[in-house]
Amino acid sequence: MLKGRSALAGAGGSAPASRNAHLFYAEGAAFTLLSALSMSLTNLFLTRLHASDYEISTYTMLTQLVGMVFLIPLALFAGRLRNKRGVLCGVLFFIAACFAAASCAPFLGSSAVAVLVPLAALGSGSLALYTSVWQAYFADVIEPDAFNVTYARRNRVTFIVNLAANLGAGALLSAIALDAGKVRMHQILYGVAVCCALVEIGVLLRIRGGDGARQEGKLLPELRRSLRELLQSRGFLGFLGAVGLLYLTWKLDGTIFYLAQVQYVRLSEFWLSVSTAGNAMGQILTVGLWAKLNEKMGFRFGLIFGALGLVLSPLCIILPFAAQGGARMALHIVLRFFTDLAFTTIQLNVLQDLLHAVEEKNRTMAIAVYTTVISLLSAFMPVAGVAIYTALGASEQSMAQTFAFIGAVRAVTLAVFIARWLRGRRTHAS
Repeated sequence: MLKGRSALAGAGGSAPASRNAHLFYAEGAAFTLLSALSMSLTNLFLTRLHASDYEISTYTMLTQLVGMVFLIPLALFAGRLRNKRGVLCGVLFFIAACFAAASCAPFLGSSAVAVLVPLAALGSGSLALYTSVWQAYFADVIEPDAFNVTYARRNRVTFIVNLAANLGAGALLSAIALDAGKVRMHQILYGVAVCCALVEIGVLLRIRGGDGARQEGKLLPELRRSLRELLQSRGFLGFLGAVGLLYLTWKLDGTIFYLAQVQYVRLSEFWLSVSTAGNAMGQILTVGLWAKLNEKMGFRFGLIFGALGLVLSPLCIILPFAAQGGARMALHIVLRFFTDLAFTTIQLNVLQDLLHAVEEKNRTMAIAVYTTVISLLSAFMPVAGVAIYTALGASEQSMAQTFAFIGAVRAVTLAVFIARWLRGRRTHAS
């Protein structure tokens, strides 16, 4: 089991390892700012350009399809390299180019949405490609006994940056009265995101090491071998089934959560940013707690709390409907803060669970297969959530009913993670 009890044997125990750890913190800050100012604001950008709910859902779906199409080919390519840093830099440059072009879409008048959707989807989808290869690269650079602590500290940095970015972007957008001005601000924020991608490339080039296991042999036979071994691995299949179910129920509210916030809770850009910032603040406050829990109880135990948080999450939409005006917004923000406290465990523990389930030689391919499955679910489950909401009547009441249904199916996921942890304890004891 991957643990971080050695107080950073690899992140603080030697000068090169400590240097790498701090560079990963800087890389995480740049990547979070890139994501927060581009992908996370694109729904609002499209709204200000008067995109329909269908066009916003299309952007979400295309974003995931980009990952599904390119993840495995990119993993095959990266897996044949001794060091994956060059692939990461190339993907970042492509992301920068996509968002630089997307920032010009409003100049095209009536065609702005039609141009912005595919360009932003390419850029946002490539963020998932970057994350997939980065996970394997991070595991190549950081020693296993320092993984938990280094990853937790990087996550703390990303949560702080995400908090500041959301509050800052929300304040800037709220200070502008006219839609035309808000659109110009979105263009500027896209430009800042492009600069963050270029800075991140510079940080990556300073990281030392990262030479991992290299796949040999011809491409297609190697693909067949990796996939065959993964499909015969009970550990990987058990992981994929459990985490796939987690994402299947999680992403059902991928679009309707935003629609509920804007249409029924009636959050403005500023209060949307406050809601997201509250989520980030909770993660900042608890990431150390979850990391220590991992060391004591194992990462599978922590994932139970992540699943529990997903079960409780619909309450931050359903319960505020009983209030009106400012009280509705305040209740949503407070409830979201508390129900999202355990989401950190998903970000912190899923990767460790995956790395524990596969051999190093299949690590890159396993991450690609897992991310492809997650991208597939993330592409279609938000559409399914909108379809359920629409079929029930597309009203405030139907929104509450949809979230009640989502909470109920997520309870099944919680039961699966509890059973998986108990089974792991029995296996370890025997």
